Amino acid sequence: MRWPARHPHVLTAGMKKALQSLAGFTNLLEWQHFAPGDRVAEISVAGTTGSRPRKSGVHVFGCGDERQMIVWLLRDRPRRRPAEPGRVCEPLRDVPLMLCNLAPGGYHVDEWSTRDGRLIGTLFGEVKEAGVLQVVLPVVENDLALAVVLRQN
Repeated sequence: MRWPARHPHVLTAGMKKALQSLAGFTNLLEWQHFAPGDRVAEISVAGTTGSRPRKSGVHVFGCGDERQMIVWLLRDRPRRRPAEPGRVCEPLRDVPLMLCNLAPGGYHVDEWSTRDGRLIGTLFGEVKEAGVLQVVLPVVENDLALAVVLRQN
């Protein structure tokens, strides 16, 4: 891996920490059976679909297939006053998340703190014939990565 904006091409301590966090997150997915495509239009956070924060205060990015999805939630930063150290802005609570076009079955949604590089929670949900998974994220404090995987019975 290269960081093209750095001369010479070296990894800083912060870059190594970010890569270590991502390495932990990648263990949550079944890569050998993953055929991802763009899924942003099929993700709704707090009633808002797409990557713009609008009402939700969250930028949404996602990719996946009918059995797995990666959802990346980036908090919108305050514009007029600096955030407190270590916190982007006030936590969002009870945030509804809806994912469309998934295969029927039981899913687990692993919540990964991108700041701390650790699993902070797991939610469970069921997809019926309509292909929609709905869960409520208890707290979205900072940026959050979600691994959504169909459970094997």
